[in-house]
Amino acid sequence: MDHLIENILKYSSIESDILFEENVAIADLIQNIKELIYIPEHINLLIEGEMPVIKADKTRMQQVFQNLLSNAVNYIDKRRRLYSCFV
Repeated sequence: MDHLIENILKYSSIESDILFEENVAIADLIQNIKELIYIPEHINLLIEGEMPVIKADKTRMQQVFQNLLSNAVNYIDKRRRLYSCFV
């Protein structure tokens, strides 16, 4: 497992100096991530307020938010109550 993680990290660092900056709508990015990750029925992902449009590398922003949201969803271990993750 350690070897697999090490190789994934090496792969992700390839071309780490090359960034493609573009306008990234964070709300749209989060909506796309909601469709990609498994969110159990007892968890509700809510976006509060308006999210900004930022100039960034879209792939890296997706990685950041996908990791954050996946971790939030995975570590809510209660099954009987409705939980909300606020962004």
